Amino acid sequence: MIISLSILFIFLIFIFQYVLLIPLNFNPFFIFEIIVLLAILIQIVYRASKAKNDKLFSITLLIPIVLFLMLISYDILNTPLFKARKLANIIKEPTTMDFNKEMHPFDISKAPLVTEDMAKQLMDKHIGTLGNYGSFTKIGNLTLQNIKGQLYYVAPLEYTGFFSWLNNKGYVPYIILNATTKEINVIKDKVRYGQGSYLNEDVSRMFYFRYPNKNLIDITFEVDDNLTPYWTASVFEYRVGFKGKEVVGVITMNAQTGETEYYSKENAPNWIDRIVNKDIAIQNLDYRGKYKNGFRLFNHKGKIKTTEGSAILYNNNNCYFYSGVTSVGKDSSLLGFYLTNTRTGETTFFSISGAIENSAIQSAEGKVQHLGYSGSFPLLLRVENNPTYLVPLSDKNGLIKMFAFVNVQDYTLIGIGDDINTAKNEYIKMLINKNQLSNTTGEKVKITAKVVRINQFIQNNNSYYSVMVEGYKNIFIVSLNQSQAITLTKEGDTVEIEFIKSDAKNINVLSFKNLMLE
Repeated sequence: MIISLSILFIFLIFIFQYVLLIPLNFNPFFIFEIIVLLAILIQIVYRASKAKNDKLFSITLLIPIVLFLMLISYDILNTPLFKARKLANIIKEPTTMDFNKEMHPFDISKAPLVTEDMAKQLMDKHIGTLGNYGSFTKIGNLTLQNIKGQLYYVAPLEYTGFFSWLNNKGYVPYIILNATTKEINVIKDKVRYGQGSYLNEDVSRMFYFRYPNKNLIDITFEVDDNLTPYWTASVFEYRVGFKGKEVVGVITMNAQTGETEYYSKENAPNWIDRIVNKDIAIQNLDYRGKYKNGFRLFNHKGKIKTTEGSAILYNNNNCYFYSGVTSVGKDSSLLGFYLTNTRTGETTFFSISGAIENSAIQSAEGKVQHLGYSGSFPLLLRVENNPTYLVPLSDKNGLIKMFAFVNVQDYTLIGIGDDINTAKNEYIKMLINKNQLSNTTGEKVKITAKVVRINQFIQNNNSYYSVMVEGYKNIFIVSLNQSQAITLTKEGDTVEIEFIKSDAKNINVLSFKNLMLE
């Protein structure tokens, strides 16, 4: 009997851990599972054995019932009713900072102008150029990542099914797409371990099998600065029952060799952009907003919560989750923004009243309702010292057709354009007309100077010119829509440029004249 019980127990543990990918986490819930499993095994062996013991049979019937009641009691004791302040204190009080001091000015040359849906469409189309890979692979989950100061979407190719993997086992490419320029690069035959693979090449299985006592979440594909592909998995611990979680570290797996390494948050390699899980971060912010003053069922005074939706934001080369903050209850006005560092979990709060993200999307869509475009979740920017939403507007096929800049504090101030430079210039004109620049460090400036350097570049199929002039370190961005004379301008020409004074390196001009051609 003991031998049979041991064999069955080992077999079921193998099924739990290796086949079902349920990790051996030694928390109360896992212990409950094991004891219930043992009780079931005793029942099976008892029924199959000749020497029946009625007393043992009765005890094994009671064990699952008693443990279930204990589990329910444990869960109730760890609800906000009893542990409100402990849930609120999983994270530290967010640091309140000044938006204009901490948020860097909008740099149009590095802005992520491609949405995730659009990036996947572009990658899907590119698979057809990769020979026979298109017949047995598909695009995996995309990750937005900072690689040497530029934002890229990175995604591995995954096998379309078990037989595709079995017949084509080996290394497959991964794809990187510049989130600003849409440039695509394929890194050939670098990924062996993936989420579309099977058995010992399945990355989820290997993570769980090698770290059975860790709580893992958010398996993500990232690359280091040398473009070596890795899988990362965040590691969390329970702080309050089964509700309060905190990310404490990250595990990396080399997608080529399968080598793994655990790091605490403090010691993780710099190339890892995301360690903290977004859902855990948002949940902990909501716990703090609702329960920092204790549990109050019907009194919502002083309670705050995150708005619907969140996004990835890069500021000064650091990666953040950002979400709006509003009050609990019927009021849906914006109180400010949370920025949570995706590596450390530290949160900054910007106190800004205005429109929540959904209101900004609706305002942008209203401007182009005749075209039927829909807005994506906005990107939070600092434009001429004004908190601003950048809303990409896409057609029914998910392709971005226009951009909208929407003022956070007054969502009636909207700049729309077929390209991002035009939209920004329209937005700045709106700010000037509404006198929204008077309380900033920027001012409307007109200069006359000689061109020392000029260069043409293409962005979103539109031509632009970057111009440097004597006496200024800024790079002035001029579009063909603003001046046809820019095409004939050369070094040494005297030009007149009108712009809003800013501490940004790249500045979109309001007007441009070549005085040598007049």
